[in-house]
Amino acid sequence: MLMYAYGHIKSEPLRACDIYTKQCSVGVNAKDLAMMAATLANGGKNPVTGKQVMSAGNVPEVLAVMATAGLYDDSASGCTRPACRRRAASAAASSPSRPASSASR
Repeated sequence: MLMYAYGHIKSEPLRACDIYTKQCSVGVNAKDLAMMAATLANGGKNPVTGKQVMSAGNVPEVLAVMATAGLYDDSASGCTRPACRRRAASAAASSPSRPASSASR
């Protein structure tokens, strides 16, 4: 409502907030997350389909964003919250040239 009061949202502030929340809340299961990690670890190529879904050159930047996204003004405190730890673990498990399945070896 504050952004509406300052004119940053022109109409329907509750609807805008609902849409924003839905865009920020992407639900994935363990299988989805494993496939994402495996794809990133495989240089942007889906290991099941063999399709190159993103440029290998973009993988390091994606992993950096995954490790830090959602920290906002707490970025100086590091990854101490559970959600941040899960994102950081996902990023670490999908290090390029080291598939997630071999991360524990």
